[in-house]
Parts: sequence; C-alpha cells; structure tokens
Amino acid sequence: MKILIYTHEFYPFSGGIANWTLEIVKGLRDLGQDVTVLAPKYKKKARDLPELREVRIKRMPFAIRGRLSYLIGFIFFTTIFFSKKYDKVIVCDNISQVVGTILSFFIKIEYTVILHGTEILMHYSKDNIYQKIKAKLITSFFFRAKIISNSRATRDLLLEKGGCFKGVRVIYCSIDKRIIFAKSKSEMLAKQMHLENRKIILTIARLYPRKGHDMVLQALVEIKKKLPEVLYLIVGEGPNRKYLEDLAVSLNLIDNVIFTGEVPDIIDYLDLCNVFVMASREDGGIEGFGIVFLEAMARGKPVIGSRHGGVPEVISDGVSGYLVNPHDVYEIATTIIRLLSDSTAAREMGASGRKIVEFNFTTDIIVQKLLSTLNDTR
Repeated sequence: MKILIYTHEFYPFSGGIANWTLEIVKGLRDLGQDVTVLAPKYKKKARDLPELREVRIKRMPFAIRGRLSYLIGFIFFTTIFFSKKYDKVIVCDNISQVVGTILSFFIKIEYTVILHGTEILMHYSKDNIYQKIKAKLITSFFFRAKIISNSRATRDLLLEKGGCFKGVRVIYCSIDKRIIFAKSKSEMLAKQMHLENRKIILTIARLYPRKGHDMVLQALVEIKKKLPEVLYLIVGEGPNRKYLEDLAVSLNLIDNVIFTGEVPDIIDYLDLCNVFVMASREDGGIEGFGIVFLEAMARGKPVIGSRHGGVPEVISDGVSGYLVNPHDVYEIATTIIRLLSDSTAAREMGASGRKIVEFNFTTDIIVQKLLSTLNDTR
C-alpha cells in the first residue's frame, strides 16, 4: 500500500508530534508499506537514521510558520500527490489538517487525520470570523475523514469543541522497543557533569509555559530543605528558557538546577535521574498524551505527571508513578520527596512502568492497530 504522510513536524524537529510521526513512519515501513513523508526542511541538521533509509522523505524548502506555510504545504502536497498515485494520505498536525481540508474538495482520496490535542483548541477557537470559517471547514473535513485520536482525552476534547463525530478511533502513541534495552553512557556523563551523590529530578520537554517547569522549580525550594543534594536537570529548548533561568536565580536555586539545552541522546539523561517529572497544564494547549513518560518508564524510572489531558492514560497512579495537581506546588514537592526518599518504592514503580510499556506501548504493537484502521473499509 502506498501511503503519503504529510506533516509540518517531523524529524529532526523535537516534540511529541514529531516523535510520534517518526514512530508511525518506522512502524509502517517495518510492516512492508510503501511510505513517503512530506515535511519541512529545518535549519537543525539531522543525523542519518538507518531506519529511514528505505523511506522517501520529500522536504519543503524551509520551515516556516504563519499563514504562508499553508500555501507552501498546498503547493508541495499537490505536486507530490500527483507525481505518484497514493492509496492513503495521513495528515499529522495543525497545518497539514488545514491544507488537507482544502485539498479534500479537489483530491478524492481516503484521508486519515491523527489528532494530538492542542490543534483542536487552535481549530475551534472561534474568536473571529476567520476562525469561525476555519472551524466549519475543519468540521466538514473531519466528518469525511478517518479520525485517530492519541488518547480518550483528545477524543473527548474534539467531541466537546467540534461537535458530534462518529467512529473516532483511539490509538495511543508509542516508542521503539529498542529504547527499553538500549545501553547508555550515563555513568560517564555523571562523571563529566560531576553529578555523583546527587538526587536527580529530570524533565525533558520543550521550554513552553504549559510544560510546568516553573511549578517544579517552585517545588524545588521545599524539596531542597529536605534533600539539600537535590538537582533538577532540565533538558530541552524553547522560548521560556530565559524566564525559567531568571526564576531559578530568584529562588536561590542556582546550585540545584542545570539547563542542558537539547541533547543528542535522552537515554543517557533518563538513566541519570531518580525520578522523571513533567507537571504540564492547559495553557494555550494541552498534553494530549505524553510520549516522554513512556520513554522514562521504558528506562525503569518512576514518573510524576499531572491530572491533565491524556497523562492519566499513560501513568498508572500509584503503580508506575504518581499524578499530581499541576497548580499545587506543595503536592508536587511532597510527591517528589516521597520518591526520592524511598528508593525501594521508586525502583518497584520503575519496574512496573517498564513492563507496562513493553506490553502495551511499543511501536510494533501500536502501528499494527494503526494499519488495521487504515485498511478498515467500514
């Protein structure tokens, strides 16, 4: 089957949509499908991934945001689509969904839409005439397309904001099972960064306000009183970095926080930490799923996430980690202290999380469900 996957967030772009789309591409390729990807070219240089060598990747000339990106997407999509006959088209992000909506009036083919959560808020924020028109067009497209939601929470958000849609399929995100068994150089990294004898909290996420780094920093003030050796590693880049750095200084946490920026291999950092935390909240977007929790669980780490979006569908509260109120600094602090102070409980939760990932959330399992959905003629 010839499948065209169109997205404006793909490797080497970092983020949940890009990571999940990459897993979809690898998984479909492993199942023998003929896959072509249409995605932007980024300034960031991509490492050669052996698993993508058999995949055709068509790059738009440059990554651009704003309404011009819709025009560029429209031009490249139509050019590539008519250069080769495709059986299915999958659109994976906000921009590709809008372009797919327009093209669906001209190109009659089966479209599959993969929803992540935040784009629903973008489509249905009816605060001006442009948004109202877009919302109506998107709704007409969604009624005619197959819709795959990355969580029940995302599905429910679509039903709440967009109206009644029949047959929305929930297919969770996944990670490559090799992450579970991969070797790391965390001991070498710990020596390089002088992290011996530290209790390490880790967050890996884009530095956006909704990811909740600020709440963990405020919680760190209380954690530090109980565990002076605590260290908070913040992995990732984004527009909120300066604010977070200034906040760490104002809270007198300069010796307890390290901003690493983007790193080449997150496995080394996951293996360094004692607990993984991301206290995401609704702030212009939602956490539709939370792939990074799967990555931490795959490395046997206890995880702390918020009672928000699709996170409760990833974290089994009290089994693989804990769920907290993302607006409650005290609850975040006491939950982290509990795990940092009880290594046995932390180890048991980490082991449970690894099993949950291995038997439920690996790409070979999840993409088989996706392929079945693509082939479903109902």
